[in-house]
Amino acid sequence: MSDRTDGRSDGTSPEESRPSISFVTPRYGADIIGGAEHAARMLAERLVQRGWRVEALTTVAGDIQRWSPGYPEGETTESGVVVMRFKVDKGRDPRFQLLTRPTEFYATSATENEAADYLELQGPVSNELVEAIRESDTDHVAFYPYLYHPAVYGAKTVTDRVVLHPAAHDEAPLYLPMFRELFETAPRIVFHTGAEERLVRSVFRISQARRITLGLGIDPAPENAPDNGAEILGFDPAQPYICAVGRVDTLKGTTMLADFVASYRERHSVKPNLALVGTVAVAPDEKPWLKITGPVSEEEKWAIIKGSSALISPSYYESFSLVMMEAWSVAKPVMVNSRCEPTREHIERSGAGFHFGDYPEFEVGLELLLEQPALASELGTRGQKYVTDNYSWRAVMERYTNFLL
Repeated sequence: MSDRTDGRSDGTSPEESRPSISFVTPRYGADIIGGAEHAARMLAERLVQRGWRVEALTTVAGDIQRWSPGYPEGETTESGVVVMRFKVDKGRDPRFQLLTRPTEFYATSATENEAADYLELQGPVSNELVEAIRESDTDHVAFYPYLYHPAVYGAKTVTDRVVLHPAAHDEAPLYLPMFRELFETAPRIVFHTGAEERLVRSVFRISQARRITLGLGIDPAPENAPDNGAEILGFDPAQPYICAVGRVDTLKGTTMLADFVASYRERHSVKPNLALVGTVAVAPDEKPWLKITGPVSEEEKWAIIKGSSALISPSYYESFSLVMMEAWSVAKPVMVNSRCEPTREHIERSGAGFHFGDYPEFEVGLELLLEQPALASELGTRGQKYVTDNYSWRAVMERYTNFLL
């Protein structure tokens, strides 16, 4: 950092006088689409645009299955954010699910040692990253999400500067004892939805924290974005299709969704195709009407959403669901899993879709969307208004900066 003050009366340099923040995530990069890391990057880049000094402290990990290296170690500047990546000392143990199943099952009664073992086996463990967090000189240190080793151990070193973005779900790890200190000492906590805050307050005592329900801002679809999703997917343009965007994984509900669509096709004359768009962890069985794309470009993602009849969010565990907002931003109706309270809350607040708890509810909702186009259009329009009113980047960033300052 320069010692030059440019004549400031308080002796500080222009660089020192700027508000500053570090974002700590397990991985960071423009090619990571969706999830907490994507949300953190969006906030970081927009704070740069508002004149903040912003750094990202992270690991070299490129995937979440093993936290294998995907980026080189060292410092880069990406969209104005100074990104510092550190080596991973321990990735996700191949036996993680097997070894931690008892700990998750008995999470509320797990010992501190069992919880610490859970974090070590889950990864990513990076001792250099924790040390970099300790040495950071920014006004705030934002941890996004709560779940991983860097947040638990890094926050201990900068307690009074912590801004915790939990991205919490009602999942077993939330109840492990080592997270209590993280939540109950954080001076600032940022939630995606009211449902997430209610969940956290039911588990932890967080009265010490200044809190905000922020959500996320939505990038508009590219101007003149095509709606040739059927062509990209290889579907017959004369047949409707629905899509789910995000990790393809049984735990994200995509296998259930494929099964539900198979049953729907057997029972109805209008037989929709299904596109599962995103990184593949556990794929459903192949079907001629099912397309699993793997990762796609932003342009392809928007084309697939715009060309669809509806977006489906089958996941049990979401803290916000950016892709719901993206679908609504282009006036597409949405259906979500009733067991996911944050996404159900969006549906109930917006009136822009349906939620389903079982196959019969899914069938009724999808039939309405496919066979009543005027209703589908009205729901999409409501969703578009909901996003404009609540999740424009300007509104989100004004709330966030006021919260931090």
